[in-house]
Amino acid sequence: MLFAIKKETFHNILINLYLNELMVSKKVIIVGGGFGGIFTYLNLHKLTHKNKLVSFTVISDKNYFLFTPLLPEVSSGVLFPEDIITPVRENITCCMDGFILGRVDYIDSKSNTLKVGEKIVNFDYLVVASGASINYRNIDGAKKYSIPFKTLDDSILLKNSLIDLFEKDELIKDACDINILIVGGGPTGIEVGVEVSQLIDELLPFYTKLNRDFHNIDIKILNSSSDFLKGFPEKIKKYVLDNFGKNIPIDIVFNAHVIRVDKDTVYLEDGKSLNYDILIWSAGVSPNIIKMDKSYALSDTGRYLTTKYLNLKDKENIFTIGDVADIENMNLPMLAQTATDQSKICAINILNSIEGNPLLEFKLHQKGLLLSLGKRNAVAQIGNKFFTKKIAWVIWKLFYLSEIFGKGSKIKIVFNWILNEFSPRDISKI
Repeated sequence: MLFAIKKETFHNILINLYLNELMVSKKVIIVGGGFGGIFTYLNLHKLTHKNKLVSFTVISDKNYFLFTPLLPEVSSGVLFPEDIITPVRENITCCMDGFILGRVDYIDSKSNTLKVGEKIVNFDYLVVASGASINYRNIDGAKKYSIPFKTLDDSILLKNSLIDLFEKDELIKDACDINILIVGGGPTGIEVGVEVSQLIDELLPFYTKLNRDFHNIDIKILNSSSDFLKGFPEKIKKYVLDNFGKNIPIDIVFNAHVIRVDKDTVYLEDGKSLNYDILIWSAGVSPNIIKMDKSYALSDTGRYLTTKYLNLKDKENIFTIGDVADIENMNLPMLAQTATDQSKICAINILNSIEGNPLLEFKLHQKGLLLSLGKRNAVAQIGNKFFTKKIAWVIWKLFYLSEIFGKGSKIKIVFNWILNEFSPRDISKI
């Protein structure tokens, strides 16, 4: 009898070990190293680490996580490029099968595989969070002549181009006008415009032939419609316009629909044209859709139409979130906040699917709207409360600091923010 009990116990141990091994074998592949992808890993890892339910592979064309909301501060010398990037391999190590540096070329939903170059990767669950790229809206010359604003390289190029422009004008006998155009009146266009304006203020004391008092430096934001900052409340819009009229030397040109660009001129639909020295493009983005073995429904903006559970309608183990995903009749904003919110539900639903539990619906809960207007100035709405100036500026700083991934990045950013309060911005060409 004693032997029988021991034998039964031994069998139970083997069965439990086998079941645990099956659970560990659930391979979760995450495509994308941005907010959607990285925060899905962090959230799902937190849920599954103790029981070792899944193993992860992250695939991205960059080996770092980029905190995009702070890109304007890199372009203006408040922060350094390395401040807002976090190495993926250093910070995502637990329960990992590996990290693959590359682009996914094709997804085969029937065989649960995907292709990265010549490599075939198997998955049990797939999270597509491949982000978005600049949308030039098929406007002739836009891509060739403008500086896009989406990546770390873009922010560095903008800063260097502005410094080059000042250096060039310093060599000219007579002072020249400087015209900077920004296409796009969304939050990126506004924040970039403000940071460019403040970097110019830092540069001016060191260049003898340029002086804002003579009105030879002009910054314009070209907005294609009569409305700007779409999705933002009227209070925020009014505060921005009031600041642009009084404290910040930037003009917003409404109903300025760009139809063509050449090397020094922007042509508008109404027949007018504007000369420029630097043209910055922030007029929206397009989702990075990955080819699949079958066609899946796309929204009007070209994004995957997912179910309310964030997975594809006919393929429950493939989830799409962030800039590549939309839910019918929701028109989800293509913001970092949306991607991080979706990552939480995506992680829970993968776990629920593994354990055979019902999936949760994604519901959009906007925490608030924040907009930086430069040093010690911002505007924010959180719930029904409206904040401006220094209070909003502190809220803006604290919120983004809480969202930054990686302790090293947090420390570097806080240090340089404090340093910027007591010293000039960095005006060196990178």
